[in-house]
Amino acid sequence: MSRKGEKMVEFGEFENKSGTMDITDPCYNKNVWCRKTLGLDPTSAVLPGTYKCFYHKSRLNNWGERMWSCRVVHKDYLDIVRTNPRRAGSVGVDAGLCGFFDNKPDYDAKAWSELCDELQGKAEPVSFILPYGCFTTSGIGDGSYDYFIWRNKQGLIVAAELRFL
Repeated sequence: MSRKGEKMVEFGEFENKSGTMDITDPCYNKNVWCRKTLGLDPTSAVLPGTYKCFYHKSRLNNWGERMWSCRVVHKDYLDIVRTNPRRAGSVGVDAGLCGFFDNKPDYDAKAWSELCDELQGKAEPVSFILPYGCFTTSGIGDGSYDYFIWRNKQGLIVAAELRFL
């Protein structure tokens, strides 16, 4: 079930091997303060495995079609999103993009330019899948966005959602 009856659209999946999850604008490197990493301590442990990626987009008044949320859910816990998540924090966005990654690499100028070239010319709003994560455009651009988590009975994080609008 989605927030306020939203229809979530699946756009791919990635493998989480590390048991950590970066929630970040893909332009951020590991040392940037507004990038969050779950799983660095036992209280935020992430269940490794296959995560399915979803988004919800809809019209926003005069802004046109906008991305409202980006969500990842472990393939064995797809029904958990029928329960209420817990707000776990917020992340900053500077490239108008944000998502979930398994140990996202730091991009040098060439790698970042290549990723931007792949996005160039795609109709907004954009969803994008990588072998190590997924991301979407971030609603109305740069800013700070809340993220929410779901845990299984063992207390491991098995789903997370960024809410842009």
